[in-house]
Amino acid sequence: DELWNRLFSGNLEGNYVGQARVFRDWLESECKIKILLNTEINKATIDKGRIESVNGLDRISNETCAIVGKYFIDCTGVGRLAELCGVNGEKMIDQNELSNDSFNQKKSSGLTSLGCFIGIEKGSGTYNFKCPDWVTLRWEENCTISKLNLMESLERSMIGEHLVEWSGASTMKKLSSDEIAYSAWDYLKNRSPSKKALANLKLSSISDEVFGEFPFRGEGYHRMEIDDLSGGRTFHDSIALGRAPLYQTFSGLRTHKDIHPIPQPFEIPARAIISSDCKNLLFAGAVTSATALVSRSLGTPSCAAQVGIGAGFLAAESIVANRLPRTLAKEGYADELKKKLARINQSCSIDHVVDYDNLAIDGKVSASSTLLDWSKAKKKLAERINTNSCLIQFPLMTEKLDRIELLIDFSSKQELSVKLHEGAGYHCSTPGHCLYSETIVTDAGQNKLLLEPSISLNKKSWHYLEITSNQSFSVPLFADGPVGYLFHEKIKRNAKIMSGDIRDFIPRTTTSPQPSFAPEISISPVAEVFCAENVINPYHRPNELPQLWISQASNFKYPEFLEIEWASPCPISSIEITFDGTCDFIYPGVPTEMNGENFSSLVRDYRIYALDGSNNSSLLVEVENNRDSFRVHEFDTLKVKGIELEILSTHGLNRAQVYQVRVYS
Repeated sequence: DELWNRLFSGNLEGNYVGQARVFRDWLESECKIKILLNTEINKATIDKGRIESVNGLDRISNETCAIVGKYFIDCTGVGRLAELCGVNGEKMIDQNELSNDSFNQKKSSGLTSLGCFIGIEKGSGTYNFKCPDWVTLRWEENCTISKLNLMESLERSMIGEHLVEWSGASTMKKLSSDEIAYSAWDYLKNRSPSKKALANLKLSSISDEVFGEFPFRGEGYHRMEIDDLSGGRTFHDSIALGRAPLYQTFSGLRTHKDIHPIPQPFEIPARAIISSDCKNLLFAGAVTSATALVSRSLGTPSCAAQVGIGAGFLAAESIVANRLPRTLAKEGYADELKKKLARINQSCSIDHVVDYDNLAIDGKVSASSTLLDWSKAKKKLAERINTNSCLIQFPLMTEKLDRIELLIDFSSKQELSVKLHEGAGYHCSTPGHCLYSETIVTDAGQNKLLLEPSISLNKKSWHYLEITSNQSFSVPLFADGPVGYLFHEKIKRNAKIMSGDIRDFIPRTTTSPQPSFAPEISISPVAEVFCAENVINPYHRPNELPQLWISQASNFKYPEFLEIEWASPCPISSIEITFDGTCDFIYPGVPTEMNGENFSSLVRDYRIYALDGSNNSSLLVEVENNRDSFRVHEFDTLKVKGIELEILSTHGLNRAQVYQVRVYS
């Protein structure tokens, strides 16, 4: 959330050079960060179970520096700092994580992993190959997935470069790229079913290793295992919430055969990132105390980033509280950590954290206007989707459902299968139990689908209307859709390479800093999905419901506003606001030029007024050109009967949208 607007406005080129500049500018502006580029740590000084200092060597200037600190976090990805400190840990694969057919197990010094690229060329004659005596690896004893990956690469084209990896038993303490390349080539040329086809091919190049051994995982007070991730286990000291697939093998390639998606995020306890025998050493990413397969999940970039935030926060809190991290991970202390993380909008546990210090939850909230039925609002057509199978996602908050009306075009007479599913799984993000089904025959030229289920609803959550036909139909989508009204398109499966996604449909979300395009659907009875009361609940993002206030369409000639009022005057000194930064926007995997300098739904100009016992108002805060979705305003304590958030403009959207307002004494 801190970086989006910097990336939009600072990387106008939309490339890696611009992205690197934005990140560097951000780091340089932080007064408590010192950047040491081209520096590799080569020594750690330990005294009485604590790191006193770490030495770093600048590879360009050859100068050595000493880094002294109260706490050290190993974010190296390979456990370099932990190994230099000599702490307890492990580097090998856990035997109980190996499937029965993954490896040809034998007595060995351990299980290792290494990869490199080999080049194959076509020659003018035939070429025999004798494997050197010093190569002790036999390709048939490699991991099944590694062998399959190479054969699939050769099937596409034998000529060219291929990734060769070894993930298995070895009598050697350290492998080289030459050894695994010659082992693979020996098998291909002399024992494989393809040896005749390879007769006139030659090995032309061997690269350096492209990924090395397994990272060193330090020993913490809790060792994370597969069940902690797949079973959705909760921890009293959860300090980060990760989302990553479960890896099935130790292959360096991430393929559909290797990963198993987990339908919900998983908690990472503080005890797993605290070294059990070095008092001021914390772990992050793949270095976290975990089994080898779990380490792969924790090392994925998004998950490693969350663990890094948790580790940094824990170190800072340990300094402020003058307590060891192990102490802060205990029950009672850990609750305070979670509360503070929630205050900065950082998710750290599957269950939401209720902050009883927030005075807003005891107030009465009202708004200038509320968006009730978006289907009746003036809209701009954005695109039409031609399909014969889709899902329409929308929230339902009433106890019964009488009527659904969906804008949809039928060019020919056709028979539809229509089903209504209630949401299931984490945050009700996938279709679950079918509540209602019907077969409908439409007329050519018909532009609306009318359903009258007249059913009772089990819960307030996302629901999904599934529409299927043997013929195509057209669903119009409109710009600036309200949060949670989404079109889901059918996933196109490849017969040879099946997706690892467990869903049949995937939501069509925004790829730019504007809200997603939405279908026009109206529900009866109408519910106040976007009511003002949402801003005083514990949620600062969508979950199984939108969880925000949205005003009616406005040109902001007159401000839109929210007002929170208490029964008696309260002393306040801090107001925290979470605006809408388009939470369904996913930044592209590569740097991309954006059309706007910020999210159009983000509030740009606003004022906050304090209301006294006589309802007289005084200006408390005025902000122009706001660029952040989370703002904190602190001031000298004053006694108020209420506050008013007055919204004067947004970055482009013609309505005001706010997720949460928190007030503290």
